Amino acid sequence: MAEKDILSELKKIIEKNDKAVKGGKGKIMGTEGYGFSEDGVFKYALAKTKAGYSFHSMAIYANPDLHADFKSKLKKAKFQKGCVNFKSLEDFPLNVFEEHMKKSAKVDFSPVIEHYKKKKK
Repeated sequence: MAEKDILSELKKIIEKNDKAVKGGKGKIMGTEGYGFSEDGVFKYALAKTKAGYSFHSMAIYANPDLHADFKSKLKKAKFQKGCVNFKSLEDFPLNVFEEHMKKSAKVDFSPVIEHYKKKKK
């Protein structure tokens, strides 16, 4: 699968499974990618990096159980607190990502939204 196609497929999975987010193309970590927010607060991003790809998620950053569950299913991907780096779909299978996005969409994101909205005041 071509590089742009990988990001497009991941984008479609986010849009299909988390109806609360709005997103589009933009600069993510200095490169072209897709960003998504819920109620004006950043939630997810996808980007092509020098070494592969990157999925950023405030949902896994704010929810240790969701992070641990996702990490347990992706042995070859490199996890940080709210970011997953991977080289190919072999390291980040679409079916595992879709399962994760279904769970992620169900997690109550309102505490994160409230936290960031209070900071802006």
